[in-house]
Amino acid sequence: ELLLIKKDPWKRLIFAFALENAKFYKRAINQMKQAIKKLPQKKYFKLDLAEIYIKWGKFSEALNILKNLNFTNDTYVSKFCNLKKEYLLARAYYGTGNYSQAYLIFKKLFNSYRELFKKNFFFLYIYGVSALQTGEQGIGHYLFGRYYQLLGNYIAAIFHYKKALLFLNKKDKMYKMTKRYLKILKAKTSREE
Repeated sequence: ELLLIKKDPWKRLIFAFALENAKFYKRAINQMKQAIKKLPQKKYFKLDLAEIYIKWGKFSEALNILKNLNFTNDTYVSKFCNLKKEYLLARAYYGTGNYSQAYLIFKKLFNSYRELFKKNFFFLYIYGVSALQTGEQGIGHYLFGRYYQLLGNYIAAIFHYKKALLFLNKKDKMYKMTKRYLKILKAKTSREE
């Protein structure tokens, strides 16, 4: 069976994903690299390679792959690949401590794909940390408010929404949304008491 995996790049990819799921990241990366060598036209597998590096905590290696990876925007697959690339770039920058770069990418993604990311706990959390690390207190606390609200921790959500209101511009849409969420949560928590 191992001989068949070595000859067939598609089986090697499946084996790499299985190794990744078992958290054998170094072996998964090796298998993924071997498969990519035999399938150079399938550059979207480099996204998977970068993602394994991120899961393993090797953020610089992921950045090296992602920075040199370009997709056209002419098909659904290439649009998805660009979206995934941007998301992985933000995570890699976050992992290296470059919060300002991560924040810019998260902000762009959130504004472009709001419906996709507004209930993604992990995305809200790391976007919130990136915002706070770059001094965007209003946005950061708003995102943490959403994060805790979705988790069902209404007290923490209320705390962050109140903090967000101190920093957000009253004319801003986010300020109005924060006020609305705060009102809803206050009503919910007063009923529970």
